[in-house]
Amino acid sequence: MKTLLVQSCSKRKVETRRPVPAFERYDGYFYRIIKNAVDGSLSDAPFDLRILSAEHGLLHPAETIEYYDREMDAERAAELRPAVVTELRTLVGESEYDHIVVNTGKAYEAALAGFQEGLEIDVIRIEGRGLGEKGHHLKELLQVLAEDSTIAQAH
Repeated sequence: MKTLLVQSCSKRKVETRRPVPAFERYDGYFYRIIKNAVDGSLSDAPFDLRILSAEHGLLHPAETIEYYDREMDAERAAELRPAVVTELRTLVGESEYDHIVVNTGKAYEAALAGFQEGLEIDVIRIEGRGLGEKGHHLKELLQVLAEDSTIAQAH
């Protein structure tokens, strides 16, 4: 089973002024959950990750970025949407994912609007009443992916 996780960026960032990989740059709550689930490295992760950045659009986690401070709003989401949707649809078409997991806030959702139209793929949205509940659901899902990956490798 092949899964793509689309995670929005975080306000909390590692503040080094030199460019670093996007996965290292972000240090918010959800990134700590993801980093803990993969022991800090995506090399053996049971999912592919793409980061939806208010500054850069859709990022590969290894893509190096400078420190920035920009929040997603409706105007920026509308500006990013055409490129983000095209990139995401291309990625999904080329990679044969079974599932896409989306963990974003409302402002980021507008940048993704409609990407799944016409795609025959399950889209799972991490939902919850608050940050803690969403984090709990993300952690559970990452544990299931890790367990499925371990079972697949054993056979």
